[in-house]
Amino acid sequence: LDCNKDHISNPSCAEELIQNLPEIHALAKQISQHKGVTPIIFTEAEPEPHAKAGTEAAAYRIYFGESHQTHTVRVLTFAVDAKTGAIFVYDDLQSERIPLAEWRKRKRQSP
Repeated sequence: LDCNKDHISNPSCAEELIQNLPEIHALAKQISQHKGVTPIIFTEAEPEPHAKAGTEAAAYRIYFGESHQTHTVRVLTFAVDAKTGAIFVYDDLQSERIPLAEWRKRKRQSP
């Protein structure tokens, strides 16, 4: 797959970008240690073609979670801006979309 971080042209590239994050790599490894559970990643929504860069409409929405035999469990949701390659993480508790760097900072600060 030829993926250009500055312009994400398809869902597979957006998913690959997320899979390659060290935090996701570690989480996937952790999930895989449980019997009958595997990590799962897929694109929930694709960007609107003429959406303005930086807006939610301009992003791929990526689901990352656990696949059990009968259901999946969401762990994190990401947005990958198709025009810039910027990565955002959905903070469900705050009902907001935050930049990856801010998410990492908050993770380090939490107990």
